[in-house]
Amino acid sequence: MPNRMIKVLGWLALLGLVFCLPAKAEVVDRIIAIVNDDIILQSEYEAFVKPIEKRIRQQVLPEEKQHKLIRQMRVQVLDQLIDKKLAEQQIKKLNIVVSEQEIDNSLERIKQANFYTDEELLQILEQDGVTLQQYREEIKSQIERARLVSYEVRSKIVITDDDIKRYYEQNKDKYGGKVRLHLRHILMVVPPGADSYEQDQVLKRMQRVHRKLLQGEQFQELARLYSESPVAAEGGDLGLIDPQNLDESIKKAIESLKEGEFSSVLKTDQGYQIFYLEKRVTTDRKTLDMVRDEIRRTLYNRIVDKKYKQWLKELKARSHIHILHHPQPKDKEPESDASG
Repeated sequence: MPNRMIKVLGWLALLGLVFCLPAKAEVVDRIIAIVNDDIILQSEYEAFVKPIEKRIRQQVLPEEKQHKLIRQMRVQVLDQLIDKKLAEQQIKKLNIVVSEQEIDNSLERIKQANFYTDEELLQILEQDGVTLQQYREEIKSQIERARLVSYEVRSKIVITDDDIKRYYEQNKDKYGGKVRLHLRHILMVVPPGADSYEQDQVLKRMQRVHRKLLQGEQFQELARLYSESPVAAEGGDLGLIDPQNLDESIKKAIESLKEGEFSSVLKTDQGYQIFYLEKRVTTDRKTLDMVRDEIRRTLYNRIVDKKYKQWLKELKARSHIHILHHPQPKDKEPESDASG
């Protein structure tokens, strides 16, 4: 009997033992799927499902639609966990290893790109019900999967000059001249969890800075003195910004500004801000030679995604996958036991 079949029968025998426990015994965990030589436990499945289900239940939706969304999500999560197991098996087979230093570096890049402090990142993770260790594991998985994709798919992709020219012709509007805004800002952060009094104190400090601007003081100097932005030392210089990438409220507040003018005090997700329009710049139309590498990357990523899905589909077809149990959602969230 092949080794894989022996292992599968072993898992099934274990299931038989679990389900034959006395009625009063508590089933701590159960196997819900077998993927080749690995298993997916209900606890593993629920760890993925619970935060998503919680967000769905928080939406103001008819109960029937909410229940339908949860059922669909649960099926999708099980499919994703099966894909994850298959990928992990291939990663192990290819001996793909990610070091702790690589995870640290990736985490630092995420914080820098989003202007997060360590405390802000931890708070965001806590809101999503994720620990830092779980987040690090997810980063590790992402790096591993990227290397798996590179090994299995990317090396087999060829982008021709004709492909690049065709994409350029089909997307000429994308490479035409565009307006960019050279912006500066002053930011005062509202501490997470601040009450109305604390928020009001931050607002008053920002209003004092705004009055200094109205009195003719230089924006760059005030930014260096008072701003809590990562670019405060550069006079709040944000560089050239595509207005389409700005939040609607910010875009609306600065669209009528002339060069050298500043906005009123704005309340934003980051805190209270004042924006200064240094210059409006219209970019030149980009020639094919200028965007050749950019288009190559765009096409590359598009084809990589398509080919990876096809590779995963073929891998699934030749794998031994047994779904033993589809956990169903409860009618509502279990209520906490207040009796103690």
